[in-house]
Amino acid sequence: MLTYNDCLGLSGLTPEQVAALARHEHLPEIVALEMGWSLCGTPEGRRRIRQMILDEVAAACRHGDPQGAARLGLALHHFLDAYPGSPAGTAAQDAVPPRDAVPQALGLDPGAASRVRERLDTYLAAMLQRFGLDQAEAEARFPAEMLAAAMCCASCTGTGRCRRFLSDMAGAEAPPAFCPNARLLAALGPRAERPGA
Repeated sequence: MLTYNDCLGLSGLTPEQVAALARHEHLPEIVALEMGWSLCGTPEGRRRIRQMILDEVAAACRHGDPQGAARLGLALHHFLDAYPGSPAGTAAQDAVPPRDAVPQALGLDPGAASRVRERLDTYLAAMLQRFGLDQAEAEARFPAEMLAAAMCCASCTGTGRCRRFLSDMAGAEAPPAFCPNARLLAALGPRAERPGA
């Protein structure tokens, strides 16, 4: 008899990815695992998984959980790496820069949207540079992951710690201590190459 972990290993999905699908579809994890395994078999299915994980990132951000959202962003990155050639979003979705897509994804009013764009221009752009990433190149190579990172940055409450780090203030903590996106940005860093890219 196969156990849940056996099925998980055969599916190629991670526990975090299955949990995101289960939350998104309001299913028990074992059912979400079967659904995910089935969806992984087609390009449209992989596109649906990508969108479900992005939807869960947005939901976590709307609920004030940028750490959880960042874990999902990293799970999304691992999913897209595991399935090279996975279809991106629609051309229209991927053409919208994250700084413009985030306010809509998070359901923000125009005033809040303006503040979020300013925050992304200030903090995310600078943090990307610190991780050795060119923003335009990262958005072109990793559109889904950059959208997830932008949503996390927009909902993060650690801007004071981020500001101290970015200004090279003495005693400032390193990003892993405060930045929800630190692990994802490190994974996307200059040495990161998407298989099949």
